Amino acid sequence: MTIGAGFMLDAMRRARQFEREMFGGRGGRIRVKGDRGAFAPDDEAYPCAWVCQGCGLLRDAPKGSADADLECGYCRARAWIDLRSFRNAQLVREQEQRLRQEGPDWVQDKVRNAAGVAGVAIGGATALAASAMLPLLLPVAVIAAAVGGAGALGVQQIIGKPLSRWLIAREDVGPARWRCALPKPNLESPIVARHRGVATTRQAPLAAPISGRECLAYEVGVVFDAEGDAYPPVWVLREDRNVAFEVGEVSVAADALTTELTMLSVSDQAVERDRADIAKFLRQRGLFLADGDYEFFESVLPVGTEVELVRHAEPEAGPWVVYDPA
Repeated sequence: MTIGAGFMLDAMRRARQFEREMFGGRGGRIRVKGDRGAFAPDDEAYPCAWVCQGCGLLRDAPKGSADADLECGYCRARAWIDLRSFRNAQLVREQEQRLRQEGPDWVQDKVRNAAGVAGVAIGGATALAASAMLPLLLPVAVIAAAVGGAGALGVQQIIGKPLSRWLIAREDVGPARWRCALPKPNLESPIVARHRGVATTRQAPLAAPISGRECLAYEVGVVFDAEGDAYPPVWVLREDRNVAFEVGEVSVAADALTTELTMLSVSDQAVERDRADIAKFLRQRGLFLADGDYEFFESVLPVGTEVELVRHAEPEAGPWVVYDPA
């Protein structure tokens, strides 16, 4: 499941920048019509998330019909897909597989433009060569057009996927699935509050989804790659979760903490040991372990650790943030 050390170093370097810009780059919509609400024979036996079609935000399945059409806290859409339905999850899976094979529209346009330029150059070179041998202009033009067109198609076939992977690697492409405390704090804005102390909780701690470590909060990142498609390895999931906890007199509600802790790669041995649990974790989020190569990253906030909670000026009364110790 190892994707490659060179990419991983670059991915981790850009991960924090992506977090700061949250969808400032090019993301993708989920353009399928999914069923919602009613239990169906193909539903999984365990709960799965709902995903926003507009931005990929994950949420827990609603407890009743009253909150089934809640507005997305990020993009304000009201279009959700229930991933518990295997039919829904498979529709999303097939759309994303097609996208990975072809590349997004903006990449396809750049590839076609590059192939067209190459075709013009090939056609021009052919015209020069043919004009030296053929006295008539029409045959030269026909030959140049035919060779140029064939050259453009050939160039597109040869450079299409490598160029797509290079173009996408240069962009901060948002993950297909994500979850974090909203509104997202502006980490570049001034710090207006700090609070230091030992983090404790009256509730059962969480288990980090990949390593299984007991914690108050975790961040998990999942990178995916499939051989031969138009995408380089990209983030397909970024997720922050936390249990309600206290630091002295300051209370942090469940899923209301922004974690800015350094994520570390989870060893392949740990992944293989808990393969069934990890496959379930991915399936609950509409991802499938069998589809390609995954690399897993985690950071955790252990129970009983001393932490410094930080609040930034923007937005006003935004979520608390925890950083790596200085």
